[in-house]
Amino acid sequence: SLFSTLAACASETNILISPFSIASALSLVLAGATRGSLCEKELSNILNVDSHEDFPILSQTLLHSKSTGSSVSLTSANGIWSKSLKESYISTIHRVHDAEAHDLPKSFDHINHYIARKT
Repeated sequence: SLFSTLAACASETNILISPFSIASALSLVLAGATRGSLCEKELSNILNVDSHEDFPILSQTLLHSKSTGSSVSLTSANGIWSKSLKESYISTIHRVHDAEAHDLPKSFDHINHYIARKT
């Protein structure tokens, strides 16, 4: 659905998106949604999961599955930087999603270092 929407709006004929990356990012947003809220319901519906905790299970299955004889491996790293993150959210992101969560720094150096380390 997202790909179709982007393709219809784009002036470029070649479009590359990663549904896995988008779903990973949205699962971090879902982890911060208020329980029982419309936001939580809509994100759960979009991702087709019951809880943000369902996504890491799918993620681990995809990341650790290999075709017979394949030497290809996939790794993924997620991080979120924002203002005024709650400690409970940061803890959940680390524990459940194995992701980084930090307050937004004054410069991008910390974020750039994280990306350089992970890629």
